[in-house]
Amino acid sequence: MIRIFMLLISLVFAPVASLFSQNMIPDSSFEEYRKLPVKKNNSISCTKNWVSPSEGGAGDYYHDLSTWWTGAPGNIFGRQKPRTGDAYGGLCLRRNFCEYMTTKFSDTLKAGQEYRVEFYVCRAERSIGKVKELGMHFSRGILLGLPASGVDFVPSIEFIENKGFRNKRKWVKYSAIYKANGSETSVMIGHFRNKNTKRFKGWSHYYFDDISVTPIDQDTLIDKVLNSNSEVTLENKINTKPTLNKAFSLNQINFEVNKSELLPSSFPEIEELVDLLRSDPSLQIQINGHTDGSGEEEFNVELSEARALSVASFLIEKGIDSGRLQTKGYGSALPLESNSSQEGRIKNRRVEFILSHAN
Repeated sequence: MIRIFMLLISLVFAPVASLFSQNMIPDSSFEEYRKLPVKKNNSISCTKNWVSPSEGGAGDYYHDLSTWWTGAPGNIFGRQKPRTGDAYGGLCLRRNFCEYMTTKFSDTLKAGQEYRVEFYVCRAERSIGKVKELGMHFSRGILLGLPASGVDFVPSIEFIENKGFRNKRKWVKYSAIYKANGSETSVMIGHFRNKNTKRFKGWSHYYFDDISVTPIDQDTLIDKVLNSNSEVTLENKINTKPTLNKAFSLNQINFEVNKSELLPSSFPEIEELVDLLRSDPSLQIQINGHTDGSGEEEFNVELSEARALSVASFLIEKGIDSGRLQTKGYGSALPLESNSSQEGRIKNRRVEFILSHAN
């Protein structure tokens, strides 16, 4: 199980071209339907590919060609426009009542293959509450006959928002990396571990769109910063402090190509850095961004600075005083290795940290 304590990573209005290969979700934006949703039946089962696994409440379906009750935009819960296409799905969530939606993959996931998993979510305008957990569960075959009160098992991927999933104005992307075991043929989306009542606050309804599970080509599609020749690496738990005034990097500080948003796979290691800074309030930290030599240097400097700022923003979000942080973008000026090879370029794309005590 992958648990991710989430930072908002993307607020978007318009679709962005996918960088990844085939989406294993056959209808990621709910465009294909057997029949249009209507007031008496707007179950997610109106689509050709998605169904509800619960015995009680069913996930909901909204389409631009439907009436105001089940339209997109314009339905009983709000007026959100689809992120892409003409439709989206929806789930009602409250204590002792949780809706889910599920579909089969176009093919069984491959053992050992890493997949980029993501969806976009928006809380409906008429929601009076919110939840703090949403998840995606992969299984061999579709799970059916689930209780309307919700399920209490730990999902394959779990997204946590300590303040709740609360944005009512914009679609928000949540993303993770998942390594398949080779038996997964379907995915279910919803709220899990429903017995944890602290994760509920009132009644809420959430819209979902653009759900994807895509195999990752790590060499070309994701900037995966590898551990450099620096002396210190942060691992699962920090038992000793890194050497003061010496640069170190983390194994997993990940960004999409040519973008500055942190991928959620980066969060666990940065959380360890948060713990270290909390343990010694006298520590200050310099965050330096670096790129490879590809592209224009002016862009590289801006990108490296933006990536350093993204890491700093995460630390501030976790309660680290901004006065303890400094950032700088060096572009490609300080390579670790030659940019003539792909391996060298990957190592040169990095974020480094330097700890020091206040003067």
